[in-house]
Amino acid sequence: MRRRLGLSFALIRAGRLFLPAALILAVLMRSGIAVPNGQVLIGFLLVGGWLLTFLMGVLQRILPFLASMHASGMSGLPMLLSELTAQGPLRVHSFAHFGAIAIVAAGIVLGDAMLIRLGAGVGFFGALAFAVFASNVAWKLSAAQKVRRKS
Repeated sequence: MRRRLGLSFALIRAGRLFLPAALILAVLMRSGIAVPNGQVLIGFLLVGGWLLTFLMGVLQRILPFLASMHASGMSGLPMLLSELTAQGPLRVHSFAHFGAIAIVAAGIVLGDAMLIRLGAGVGFFGALAFAVFASNVAWKLSAAQKVRRKS
């Protein structure tokens, strides 16, 4: 196994950390420690932090893999994942995703709607980057299939 597994596994690892963070926050609130907008923050950490972060990490990893299984190069072997993956959009997506979570979480704690909107904008920018990544995978898969049909 490769030691450096890339940004997708950074998202997966971070996603797995958001669940215990939300549970610890819930226990702290249950024990009487007041956290401003704590219930909303717990919900956000569970949905936006845990589930969405984990899902995006898995999708970053599995989209090129599934595409490579459906496309084969001139030799008939599956394409390399690196041939289907665009690293630039993945970097933009990962940084924007983590930035959006941090900004929205800060906006929830501070009760600042403008900060939450800013975080949503950063998240939307990250979603666009992920769409570019997914479109790139589909485009490269289509191009590989055209090459295969010609030969």
